[in-house]
Amino acid sequence: MPLYPGNGGRCGMLLLDGRFRGTWRIAAGGKSSGGRGSAAEDTATLLIQPFAALSDADEAALSGEGGALLGFAAARAAQHDIRIQPPGG
Repeated sequence: MPLYPGNGGRCGMLLLDGRFRGTWRIAAGGKSSGGRGSAAEDTATLLIQPFAALSDADEAALSGEGGALLGFAAARAAQHDIRIQPPGG
């Protein structure tokens, strides 16, 4: 049974085509650079850490699903950001 973030869990399981391919977590309440020195408060960032390189199609699918996840899990955040980290990083 997967352990989702919260209630003691540190990260969620990233499944692609039914295979465990990495982890994810949401970092909330931080600042995100808005360009030219401005900063947006209350940004929810989805951090995706794959175990191996992802195809462009997989990254596009993750971005779409990640946006939907942030829309639900961090609906009150002023901004949403999705970051796919390099494998093993």
